[in-house]
Amino acid sequence: MLFERSMVFLINIFCPPISVMLVAGPGMDCILNAIFFIAGVIPGHIHGFYITCTYFHRKRKVKKGRYPGGRKTFIFSEQVWNGGASHQHVRELLDAQKNREQEEEDIRMMKRSSRMGNSRANTGLGRMPNSMNTGPGSEGRKSVRRSGVVMYDGEERRPVERTVSVNMNSIREDGGWRM
Repeated sequence: MLFERSMVFLINIFCPPISVMLVAGPGMDCILNAIFFIAGVIPGHIHGFYITCTYFHRKRKVKKGRYPGGRKTFIFSEQVWNGGASHQHVRELLDAQKNREQEEEDIRMMKRSSRMGNSRANTGLGRMPNSMNTGPGSEGRKSVRRSGVVMYDGEERRPVERTVSVNMNSIREDGGWRM
């Protein structure tokens, strides 16, 4: 793979449309790169390196058994999108990745629920709605919210109102702010 990559990069230095054609095949990418190369040499080289780097990066992902990713901007070849792999192989990699992510999420949720379950059972401190707050130590601790006032065991507590204070010395006479 190193030899293939080196050869494509060398060809890209001298004629980017040929290297893009080797990687992506004759198609929209090759035509777009030829237009960039004719319009100005530098844009053709940049686009050529972009295509080849994306292709080899995705090819390495497929080789490692990972999903190569979806579409990329200014790349129209499915061969580059898939890293040279077939659609069926890419679909299998995507399904495998989704399964791994689902298993990881399930494990995370089981760990979280076991931690939360243990802390609720041991201390009675859990984030549950008031109607469900029936764990140990929650007897007689009820809260009711009415129009900005929270009632705890018959005791009223009002939320603290915070206001923005403006330093009048920082305002100039013409209405603008000092820097």
